[in-house]
Amino acid sequence: MLNSILEREQHHIDINRIIVKNASNEKELLLEETDILRETAKHFKKITDNIVEKDEELENYWAEEYKPREDINDEIYEDLLNPINTEEWITMIKNLPKNKAAGPSKITYDVIQRCSGKFLDILQKFYNILLKIGLLPKIWSKGVIYLIPKPGEWNLDLNKMRPITLLECPRKLLMKILTSRLSNILSIYKTVLGDNNHAALPSKSTIGTNTHFK
Repeated sequence: MLNSILEREQHHIDINRIIVKNASNEKELLLEETDILRETAKHFKKITDNIVEKDEELENYWAEEYKPREDINDEIYEDLLNPINTEEWITMIKNLPKNKAAGPSKITYDVIQRCSGKFLDILQKFYNILLKIGLLPKIWSKGVIYLIPKPGEWNLDLNKMRPITLLECPRKLLMKILTSRLSNILSIYKTVLGDNNHAALPSKSTIGTNTHFK
C-alpha cells in the first residue's frame, strides 16, 4: 500500500540471464544456469574482497581514540556472558519481531516462537554453553545473499542489484540477548560512551543532541 501511495514502481527480477563483459571487454549474454551462477558469485565476491590500503597517517590520527581507556572498570562487563536465566529467555522469545527473513536453515523467529517448551529449554541450554566456551557454530558464519534491484531498469546488469546478507535467526537471537545486556550496562555507566552518544540505548534518542545544532 505504501508503494502505491508514494507511486513507487515495484520491480520483480528473475536472474535467468545476465550480460557480462568477456576477456575481450565485449558484452556477452549468458543463458546457461551454471554460467550465470558462476558469474554472479564472482561479481559479488569481488565487491566484498576489496583490500583497503594501509594508511599510516590515518592510523596515527585515530590511534589515540582506539587505545583502551584506563578510566573504565572492566568489572562492569562481568555479567555480560552470564548464563541466560528463565525470565530473560522468556521475555526475549516473546518479543522477537515478526515476519523476518530466514538464513540458510530457513528457521525464522516465527518458527522459534512456535517451538515446544522442551525444545526452547534445549536451545537455552545450548546458548548457555556457547556463552561459557566463547565460541559460535561455524555454520552460523554462512548467510544467504538476497538481491534487491536498484531504481531504474536493471537491463541484465548485476551492477544494478544491491545485495543484502540474510543471517541465521538463531544466531541473531543470541546477538539480541548480548546486545540487550550491553545496552543496559552502557545505560547505567553513561561515561563509557559519553554524553552525546544517545542512539540505540534504551530510552535514548538523537533528538536531544540534534537540538544543540539548531
